[in-house]
Amino acid sequence: MILFKHDRVDLEKVKKGPVKEIWDRVIALYDLIKDSNASKVAKVLAITALIYLLSPVDLVPDFIPGGFIDDVGVILSVIASIGVEIEKYLKKKNNSLK
Repeated sequence: MILFKHDRVDLEKVKKGPVKEIWDRVIALYDLIKDSNASKVAKVLAITALIYLLSPVDLVPDFIPGGFIDDVGVILSVIASIGVEIEKYLKKKNNSLK
């Protein structure tokens, strides 16, 4: 899955450790960014969270054991802020899989 085509940033590279536990939420944030019906505030928060997740510069460096815990905190904070929209995307996605 490519986050930004021109940068060729791969979200799959961060699917490990505690991030793997919330992977469906990470993908929901990505899907929200692409949806023209999502609010601009929700998109800005989602983009910020995903950039933080992919950024090599963190409060806790990712290469240390437990280093993704700050990334998970940022993702969960954004999800708490825009939870209604995220839940809408997850329900839509689950319904399309049935």
